[in-house]
Amino acid sequence: MNAAAKADELLGNDEEDEREEEEEATSERRFTPGGSPGSPPGGSLLAQYHAHNAAHLKKMKADLEKLDNELAMVTFKKSKAKQIQHRAKVMARAEVPHHVNYKFGGPKGEGSKNFTQPWLERIDLSGSSQSSSQKNNTIGAKSKATLGKTTMLTVRRGENDHGGDAGDAILPQLSELTSVFRYLEVLDISGNQMSKTGVVSLKEFLGKRECHVVSLKADHANLSDGAGASLLSCLKENVSLRKIHLAHNCLKHKAMQVLGDGLEDNNTLTSITLSWNNVFGVGLQALANGLAVNKGLKKLDLSWNLLGRLEEEAGASAEIPRDAMRAFADALGTNRTLVLLDLSNCSLDIDLCGILGKGLAHNNSIFGLHFIGNKATTDAKGFLRLDIATEDLTTEDIKDQGESSFCGQCWDQHKWVEHRFTFTAGHSGPVDPQSRDPVYVHLMLDDWKPDNMSVERIFPKRNQKDAVGARAGPGEQQQGGEVTYKLSRMLPPGRVWYFFSQQGRVLCACDQLMANHPRFHVPRNFVDIEPREGRLKANLVMSQPRLHGWVSMPEDVLSSMRVSRPEWDVLHSIYASRGQNNAGRFLDEDAVSDALRTDLGLTKLLAMRLVDEAEMEVLRGVLEENSSGCEYASGSIYKSIVTLYRWYGPQECHSHDDSFTISWTECVKFVTDSGICKPWEGPPGSEKELGADERSMKDLQAGEISLPMIWKEYMIVNVELEAEADNDDDTLARFELLELILRIAALKYIATRRVKSKKNRMAEAIVLLNEECLQPYMLAQNIESPDRVRMKTFYKEDVCLAIESKRKHIQRVFTDHCSTVNNLNGQYRMQLKDFLALFKHAGLYDKWFTMGDARVVFVMSILITENELTSNEHKELDFVDFLEACVRTVYIRAMRQNDKTRLRHIVPQFVSDLIHALYNEGFDGQLVPKRKKKNGVAEAKAMAEKAQKKANRQQQRTQAASDKKSGRKPRTLAKLSMVRPEILMTPVKKRQSILGSKPVDKGEIGSR
Repeated sequence: MNAAAKADELLGNDEEDEREEEEEATSERRFTPGGSPGSPPGGSLLAQYHAHNAAHLKKMKADLEKLDNELAMVTFKKSKAKQIQHRAKVMARAEVPHHVNYKFGGPKGEGSKNFTQPWLERIDLSGSSQSSSQKNNTIGAKSKATLGKTTMLTVRRGENDHGGDAGDAILPQLSELTSVFRYLEVLDISGNQMSKTGVVSLKEFLGKRECHVVSLKADHANLSDGAGASLLSCLKENVSLRKIHLAHNCLKHKAMQVLGDGLEDNNTLTSITLSWNNVFGVGLQALANGLAVNKGLKKLDLSWNLLGRLEEEAGASAEIPRDAMRAFADALGTNRTLVLLDLSNCSLDIDLCGILGKGLAHNNSIFGLHFIGNKATTDAKGFLRLDIATEDLTTEDIKDQGESSFCGQCWDQHKWVEHRFTFTAGHSGPVDPQSRDPVYVHLMLDDWKPDNMSVERIFPKRNQKDAVGARAGPGEQQQGGEVTYKLSRMLPPGRVWYFFSQQGRVLCACDQLMANHPRFHVPRNFVDIEPREGRLKANLVMSQPRLHGWVSMPEDVLSSMRVSRPEWDVLHSIYASRGQNNAGRFLDEDAVSDALRTDLGLTKLLAMRLVDEAEMEVLRGVLEENSSGCEYASGSIYKSIVTLYRWYGPQECHSHDDSFTISWTECVKFVTDSGICKPWEGPPGSEKELGADERSMKDLQAGEISLPMIWKEYMIVNVELEAEADNDDDTLARFELLELILRIAALKYIATRRVKSKKNRMAEAIVLLNEECLQPYMLAQNIESPDRVRMKTFYKEDVCLAIESKRKHIQRVFTDHCSTVNNLNGQYRMQLKDFLALFKHAGLYDKWFTMGDARVVFVMSILITENELTSNEHKELDFVDFLEACVRTVYIRAMRQNDKTRLRHIVPQFVSDLIHALYNEGFDGQLVPKRKKKNGVAEAKAMAEKAQKKANRQQQRTQAASDKKSGRKPRTLAKLSMVRPEILMTPVKKRQSILGSKPVDKGEIGSR
């Protein structure tokens, strides 16, 4: 019966007693003699009632308390019985006889067999006259032949008791019959109760030269300190053992002393497992002495040992744990072969961790370091850190993937992978290779602390002897070659964020993966690391642990760099495709040298012997260098000439709509406005008359040149080009304008004898013309070179960010108004007529910006090409060129309206107005063009159909007139198509050749 039932029974009985007592009291009150009805016999009835209830409740509490004690005692007895039963089962399993598991694989490799029956049943007992004690320790000839092929011997406890013990039976056989077990390589006696006899036999077996055991496993073998010392004493003679497993035993000072002595002489042992033992104090110090001089051990497992434990003897010094840890730390600092070290769950306090960390900082060979369960942890480089508390990690820290997220991780266990960070000057970002300031890489898993990168310079290979590159330190200045900064680091699996820096500038490599950081919302590089397969191979890893620390940097500077945007660079901006499409060029300056050499080669200066080869080279150098220092020339006379060519070319709309050449009218305006010659006083066109230049000889004698002289030179330099060059006899190409200006300089300064030298006169004359006429004119007319405008307005971070915010809309406008596609890369290209039509439909033409300005903007937005005669790239805009054209348009309008608002605010508004003027927003949020515009192949097909219809109508009118003249009825186009169906698919001229002048017979029509 439980407590609740008993309590209910007691309460029920009390209620019955209470009712009976109440009835008795009532009857007594009714029949008491001499008293009035209902009055108590003595005292108050209410007081007696309360007293009775109090006594009753006290009795109930005592009974319930007694009942609870009884129930608690029953529960305790049941749990105690379960514990005793469980312990009995454990002891029963521990006392069962042993099983022997043999795996065969002799020198010929004959398979393997697993036996699970008790070992005594496998032994061939020879000689029936032997006693039972002798039979238990004797192996017959048949078993000897079988055991001679054994390579692995595993001893386990069986379920049936056959008597004997592994230490008393199997191990003596190993010692006495060593030649039988000559092929034994793995001996596993884990889980056995090792006796003194078995330990001595095993020691003798391992100490013999015939022993070839490679791996010994004796975990949970109940080895005492003395037994362990006796077993480990074989290390001085044994040369075959590579691995020893002695976990979960009772090894202490004696065993560690013997092990330390053995490690001093034994260099073949590579792995020792001593977890769950009593290694501390004097024993740890003895082990450290042997480890300091050992040159073969690669793995040491000391986990779950209280390494900082105090000695139990009375009077033992409290400094023994510190001295032992100092000896162990010094041993790790000098050892160069240890690769894996497990010190997890050793309960080391902060002082002992600090001592160990100082010695471990000098070790660069331990890749796998396990250190959890102590008062310190490891960082990403393998240093012991006391300032990171792993138990205080928060969700935000793990989400941040910072230093706290990866502390305590082992490179080998957690599948870390080596990664090489590179940063090439000029390709990855704007880094000065001649600067002595180093380049740092900041990893998020290091909390963005700077890590120094090494410098490697790669020289171009000239021959087989120059194939080796030169290296230098981070502070060494180098000359020539390509400079690359490199650093190898071990990284955990997953995404790792990083950035570079130099001189406090935040840099991101444009040739590496980059995205906005999810927390800081600024561009950062990243790399996705795949988990490593298999174990870490230390000999294949270049990253050494604890080789060098991080560079110290003020916390305020580092905090600012964490959230700062990388230094803006055109290489990793929205303009990056321009460099990809133009061989890495972003400015006209990058192509000036090649374009100048090509243009000079196309002129007739050498052919007409105006200069010789030597003077041509000098002239080229003068044209390419800055001889005036004027900011509008951007450092080159040739660039000034090209800027004037691109400025005046679109000023006049030619008959064939060519805005990429200079006509005579534009040439006249240029030479008169710039002050090269006086304005022509005669009627327009009279300067071309025969003899006009003869009347100007007086001006030449006075030191001036006239317009007829320039016209004569204009006709000399103008040559007829091929049809695909889009140039006629009346306009000048770029190289022709260059030759014309050189000839004008010769007339103005050489013919007038202002240049009196006999050598390099042409070069001296062009310098004078540039200083006296070209540069002052460009300054007065505010004609800026395209590169200067690009650097001042277009290649700016704020403008780039403003364009990026509207990139999707600008891309839509560009693709909707392009009529051609590049066949090589599939990119859209916009022609001049498309550009002018776009601005017209958007309503951008007004008093501040005309169609002529649009043509100038179109031409100026394209980078110069090396040879304009063999390519049409200077006549089409790609997407980045279109972006520059939009920015130039905004810049011109703002400058003329005297609007001082920054371009980063005007550009988004300009794009919004452009979208509003060209598109309507559909019901699903999509942009719908207000004017249906055909583009690309569709437009060309429509134009072809339109021309075809026009040709058909003309053919019909011609045929009708011919029929009327001959007196025949006019034939319709439908009838003609019945006769010759291919007529409608051919041009007009070919159609006429098909029809001919012969009339078509009506009978032929009927037959067909």
